[in-house]
Amino acid sequence: MRDESITLHLTAERVEAFCSRLAVQLRDHERRLAALHSLQTFIATAIDTPTQNAMGYKAIRDVVDRHAEQARAALLARKGADLKEALDSRDAEALARVYRTLSRNGFWNTLAITIDGMHPADSSALADWAAQWLKDARNRGEAASGFPDAIDFNRAGIDVAEYAAIDDLNRYLTGALRR
Repeated sequence: MRDESITLHLTAERVEAFCSRLAVQLRDHERRLAALHSLQTFIATAIDTPTQNAMGYKAIRDVVDRHAEQARAALLARKGADLKEALDSRDAEALARVYRTLSRNGFWNTLAITIDGMHPADSSALADWAAQWLKDARNRGEAASGFPDAIDFNRAGIDVAEYAAIDDLNRYLTGALRR
């Protein structure tokens, strides 16, 4: 069987140029971050273990990691602005859009940054809104299900992502307001 492998020649400079080009070509922070995560995975799995101890490998990983962190920070900043707008307008649908695009941890981190920057009276009013929204959703869901203690989101016309986002918001606010 003949060897069908190829050799890649990567340097920190070439990877820096690639990542910089990627930043220009992919203005969408989510897509850029996904591409950089794919590159991180490729580099980690395609490079032989002994080579991973080389200084060049570490320099390349540092370049990709730095670009990924910049994309992540930009994504969280944009999502933070979207989240603030959704919270200010008490828009469950917009809140769910932010919730769907972030990991749960990312959502909680973005909530923390956004809510911690709010005036305490605003966070308290937001907590009241979230608690009432959840109560109304539970009542509608239980009425739609026909069974005690069971919620039928679908029949009640409740978007599960909206419910989950507002439930997480409520959990965060409940903990934040107790501090």
